[in-house]
Amino acid sequence: VSLDKRIVSLIAEDLEEEARNNAKEAMTKESETKKQLTILSNKRDNLFDAKAKGLIKDEYLEKELQKISFEEASLEAALQQKSATIKTAKEILIDLMRLIPKIGEIFRNCPKVEIKRSIMNLLLLDITLKEKNIHFSYKKPYGILNEGSNCLIWGG
Repeated sequence: VSLDKRIVSLIAEDLEEEARNNAKEAMTKESETKKQLTILSNKRDNLFDAKAKGLIKDEYLEKELQKISFEEASLEAALQQKSATIKTAKEILIDLMRLIPKIGEIFRNCPKVEIKRSIMNLLLLDITLKEKNIHFSYKKPYGILNEGSNCLIWGG
């Protein structure tokens, strides 16, 4: 597998830009979520103040505190899950794009058959040997990337 370094660079730059945009979006959502958590905390404090002043009953206080606790738990869980998922997926894609141009060199220079087999299993489907020739097809998205590297004009 080999791809033109310009193509890999362009794809990696696009992925990095998308990762930066997603990070900004995640930070905005994180900020909004923290504001919502602050509002819920203030609401809890107001409920305790109202209870201390005798304005609400115990049953109402307990019911509202349960609602607040549920909302807080949901917001915190969503916040943790979103930030971890966005970061991990984008980092993997960027690392993959940086690794692709080096796979051919790694394959040729690696003395271990197991590593070569792993690389082939990662990239290829339907590997067969016919009359001393290896026949195969690429797994997605490698086939698309390979086709793109064979185009005379990339990106219009």
